[in-house]
Amino acid sequence: MIYSPDKNNRENRQRTENMNEERKWLGRWINDGNTMDTPTSQNNNAPYLRKTFICERNPRKASVFLCGLGWHVLYVNGRKADDRVLAPTVSQFDKHVGYIEYDVTELLKKGKNAVAVLLGNGLFNCRVHMWSFDKAPWRDFPKLLCDVVADGKTVAKSDASWKVHGSPVTFNEFRNGQYYDARLEVPGFADPELDDSDWKAAMLCMPPGGRVIREINDPCKVMRRKGKTDDLRLGAMTFRLLCEAARQIPRHESKPVPLANALSYIDNRFCDPALSRQEIATASGISLVSLDRLFHDCLNTTVNHYITDYRMEKAKSLLAHTRQPIGDIAEQCGFSYRYYFAKVFRSKTGVTPLKYRSSAQKDNAEN
Repeated sequence: MIYSPDKNNRENRQRTENMNEERKWLGRWINDGNTMDTPTSQNNNAPYLRKTFICERNPRKASVFLCGLGWHVLYVNGRKADDRVLAPTVSQFDKHVGYIEYDVTELLKKGKNAVAVLLGNGLFNCRVHMWSFDKAPWRDFPKLLCDVVADGKTVAKSDASWKVHGSPVTFNEFRNGQYYDARLEVPGFADPELDDSDWKAAMLCMPPGGRVIREINDPCKVMRRKGKTDDLRLGAMTFRLLCEAARQIPRHESKPVPLANALSYIDNRFCDPALSRQEIATASGISLVSLDRLFHDCLNTTVNHYITDYRMEKAKSLLAHTRQPIGDIAEQCGFSYRYYFAKVFRSKTGVTPLKYRSSAQKDNAEN
């Protein structure tokens, strides 16, 4: 193959031009009505936003131009638009955000149509405090910008006429996964004939701040799904793990489900300095009074004491088995300030973190 500098330069220039391509939008930025004035730990259901519109004929060419932040899933007439996931690509949202052109020619039809978008937080609204993403200047609740174009004519655009409804995704967060409550499913949420009269109206909102440019990189996709053999192997491995775990569990009465949910939530969120009793109660589906009563009756402690003790146990493990700086361990255990962490640690253990580390690692070396 002969190397052609001119050809490569042309291709690079074309790629750069495509990457910086902006378009004239008719739609406006909309969301579900939530606005973040200051960084918050507030958790909301991932919203559905939908719009119905009329096509006068079966289109020869139809596209949905969509920028949905932080991540989005597009549905057209009840079907997922394509097989990509985690779209759009993460960016520095106050500098630039990516829009995607979806080819929906085969999904639109003559007559009434519907588009629906499920919005997730991604890194756009990240509450994880590590690396200070929770204080990112672009943080806001999910929002979108959209134009639907059929045969060169804009047949729908994002505005206040869109409808909004909560989805079954009750919690979603980068690095912490999601909670899905099947009881909250909305049958036919993306169907044209759905009666959405009880859905509330979308709200106009501020743009994220960055330029809206075309996304041209290859999308993230699911490349392999488990087959029957994988299921059998996974089932056998899971059974062995469950048997081993059962042997380690002390024999006592099982915890009430809301308490188990609360303890699981604390286990996932203890590293967040803003973790609160109200947040735990909401995630567990009970009132704050009920949460306090469960901890008192079942664990003989308060919620805040339990969280502090839990953080101290995690800190002890990190001090004994790693060489991480004390400041990093404090941050991983939910403390914003190293000196406050040291004060709490000493009040709980009687020694400073450094003395505890020295003693614990010396014992580990001798053993």
